[in-house]
Amino acid sequence: MGLVERRNAGLPDAALENDNESRHIVVEHLRALRPRVVVTHWKVGRHRDHRVASELVRDACFLGALKKLDVPGEPFRPTKLIYATAFREDAVPPDFVVDISEHIEAKLEAINAYGSQFAGVNQAGEAFPGGDRPLMDQIRAQLAHYGSLIRVPALPGRRGTRGRRPQRARGVELLTRPANHLEQHSPPGRYLSASHAYGARFGDSAP
Repeated sequence: MGLVERRNAGLPDAALENDNESRHIVVEHLRALRPRVVVTHWKVGRHRDHRVASELVRDACFLGALKKLDVPGEPFRPTKLIYATAFREDAVPPDFVVDISEHIEAKLEAINAYGSQFAGVNQAGEAFPGGDRPLMDQIRAQLAHYGSLIRVPALPGRRGTRGRRPQRARGVELLTRPANHLEQHSPPGRYLSASHAYGARFGDSAP
C-alpha cells in the first residue's frame, strides 16, 4: 500500500480515554511524523473507543501547535483533519466524493488481509445486515452506491449537512489544501466528507 511507517501508540483497547496523558502521547506522534492530513474515527459510533478516539485526535491536533505544551517535538498542527466513517454506520451523506477507481482492488485486498476479523459474518448481526451475503460483495455494493453519486462505477462516500449534490474531488491534493479553500462550499465550522477510498468527513484545519 506504499506505507512508509506504522506506529502503535500503546493506548488501551476498549478502555480509551481522552485525558491529558493520552492527548500528550498522540501529540508526540503528530510532532514526530508531521502529517499534512490526519484521519480519525467519525464522532458518532457504537464502539466507545471510536467516539473517544475522534475527540482525542481532534484535541491532539489542536494542542500539537501550542508552543508551551510540555511534549517532545516542535509545535505542529496538520493542515486537515478527516473523520472516516465505519462500514454500515452511515451518519450523513457526503459533501464530495473522491474517485479511487484505480485503487479499488488494492483496497479490497487490504481488507482481506484482516479476513479473520470478518469470519462468521452472520454473527455480526446489525453490523452487517443480510449477514449471509459475502462481505466483499457488501463492500462492492457500497462503493457502487457512492460512485453513482458522481457517475463513476464505484466509490464510498459521505456528505455534510446541507443536502447538496456531492462534488467530485480529483485527488488527495484537495485534502491538503487550507480549510478556507473548501469552506467556500461549506459554512465555517461545517464538516465536509470524502469518499471512494472510505467514507470520511473533513474537520477544520485549526480546531
